Amino acid sequence: MSKIITHCDFDGVVSAAIIKYCLNYDEIIFTTPTKIHQLSISGEDIVSDLPYVRKCRYWFDHHISNKEELDYRKIDYKTIPGKWKDAPSAGGVIYEFFQDKNSMPEFFKDTAIAADKIDTMGYKSLEDWLSKSPENIIQNSISLKTENYRLFENYLRFLTDSMTKLSLKEISELPEVQKRYAIYEKEFDKDVDFLKKIVSFHQDDSDKKIAIIDYTNLSFIPRIEKNYAIKIFPDVDIILALSPEINRGRKSNNIKISIGVNFLKQNENKKDLGAFLGELNFGGGHKNAAGGIIKSKSKQEREKNKEYFLEDLIKFWNT
Repeated sequence: MSKIITHCDFDGVVSAAIIKYCLNYDEIIFTTPTKIHQLSISGEDIVSDLPYVRKCRYWFDHHISNKEELDYRKIDYKTIPGKWKDAPSAGGVIYEFFQDKNSMPEFFKDTAIAADKIDTMGYKSLEDWLSKSPENIIQNSISLKTENYRLFENYLRFLTDSMTKLSLKEISELPEVQKRYAIYEKEFDKDVDFLKKIVSFHQDDSDKKIAIIDYTNLSFIPRIEKNYAIKIFPDVDIILALSPEINRGRKSNNIKISIGVNFLKQNENKKDLGAFLGELNFGGGHKNAAGGIIKSKSKQEREKNKEYFLEDLIKFWNT
């Protein structure tokens, strides 16, 4: 059966909703950039907001690092059916692609704009980020710590189907969404309290520009959005989260990197975090947000690699 393979986040849901509406696809698989290559993909499948996979029918994306991977493989992205564009969101790219080809609901435009805002953390202020806007309610309802992955996937499918029929405001008022958002609000307060205890700054970072959330030495891995640290430290430039990579249900010595520029300072940023991680061969992403993996064979090597990475990051950010 032909299917949509998309990222398991807000932008991935928006992407899937527009494709589902325009091409009448029903089967949807939600995954991550690191796991997509483990899937079986046919010539009828559509990949969105994820790295390119050969044989797919269409590929839609907006990540610079994914285009750079194609350049390395000597594949011209312009020859791939679909659309790649350096843009705020894949949802926006897909909306633009189908805009002149299909008749779409008027609210799709606002949905695509919301994807741009959410995926780039394009908030105008701390208050804007913390507000109960429709897109914020939906975004914050997506990932709850108290559910298993199957329930999470089912909810993403529910949102995808809802986005083909309803505006974001209408979706945000649905009982299923409101119930999950109420759970999020309770979790948010607890998470902020936890971050107050764990956020640190490197000894060489005298100006405290980089807030570090280090989970690598904890006995458990909290599922906490790193940007919550901005509520505590609104003046930092960068938020960096480090956690053990999970392989086959067990913690490994590899370090998972998630890094982003404080959304309140994105307009001031002249650095490219995605390019920085790419040059280190750790990963990639956007100018203001990136992620990757630091591979290590032992705990001792992990700690050394972590320290080297922090030193490189501080040097990169301050020069």
